[in-house]
Amino acid sequence: MDKDKAYVYFDVRNSKQFYKQERFQNGNIKPSFDFEKENGDIIYGKELSYLGRGENSTVWEYESNGEKYAIKIFFDIGIVCALEKDVYWKMKNLSLNNTLKALETLNVINSTDNGEKRAYYAYIMEYLEEKKDYSIVDMPVFVLLENASLLELDAKTLANSNVVMQDAKIENTIFNKLDSHLYLSDIDMYFLSYSDSLHQIRANNKIELQFLFYQYFTRYSSDYYQDIYNDFFNERLVQTIDTKKSVTDILESIFSPYDTPRQFFEENKSYYYKRHF
Repeated sequence: MDKDKAYVYFDVRNSKQFYKQERFQNGNIKPSFDFEKENGDIIYGKELSYLGRGENSTVWEYESNGEKYAIKIFFDIGIVCALEKDVYWKMKNLSLNNTLKALETLNVINSTDNGEKRAYYAYIMEYLEEKKDYSIVDMPVFVLLENASLLELDAKTLANSNVVMQDAKIENTIFNKLDSHLYLSDIDMYFLSYSDSLHQIRANNKIELQFLFYQYFTRYSSDYYQDIYNDFFNERLVQTIDTKKSVTDILESIFSPYDTPRQFFEENKSYYYKRHF
């Protein structure tokens, strides 16, 4: 599978819209421009509330008819990592469990380039209130396994539609305050592949989830247990990527005797500490 796909859609240095880059210099300052929805309604930048920012975009809260939504706006230099239009239309009608998707795309008012590129400058997505100061190690194991199973269903649904997952990492997830579930919150690097088999795409998407959970548990280990568990999780979540065992099955084999992952870490630290040193 070619995972080095080029995402160069336009060169901002040669663009007539170069002036627009100035509008993104300070991510937490309200946009001085407005947006047009697909039905023609206008969303005014001055009415948005700042939620956060990443390397390539900012996220804002938008309220309509008493409902909250999130709006993602890409920096001009970040458009190379923005959501591809064909991925948006492919995912739009998919039923996904724990993966947030774009609900509607937006045009930037007074911009001449909204329809020229293969990616969108801005879109509306589902709003989730984040459950802060919550860790995956404090999840009841049955909830952890439920989350893993739902994410695997999403990965298979995406694969069945030729959508290849990329960039599944801790920074691109969110714990929903409402149900304490783990959601994938960034789909911008996903792409469509018609040259790879369904088996290859499913394998790729499974690997993305395995590495996601590997990151979660090894980061926790690094913070609290001097990396003594890294080899353990590497063996089970990285070196097993070619097996037929599901991610849920792997996690169940590790954590099922315990109430939470934290209990696993606490009760086995002496054993793995001796092995590590």
